[in-house]
Amino acid sequence: MNTVTSSQVNKAKKGLEKITREAKRRLFEFETLTNLYEIGLGKTSSYKTAKSFLRSLAKYSTINMFISQT
Repeated sequence: MNTVTSSQVNKAKKGLEKITREAKRRLFEFETLTNLYEIGLGKTSSYKTAKSFLRSLAKYSTINMFISQT
């Protein structure tokens, strides 16, 4: 039987906190990109998921060109 030490628990906790911070940062970036895209199109609706945003994004060739250049 393996024993879990407090230092292992602390390392895991710090790792999860780092992952959570990174996920929040990426979510913020996605939401910002979504808002800028909608402002550029003159739309005010918001997307519930990344999939719906990307589906809508694929409809516009100028945006696709922009993405391929980055």
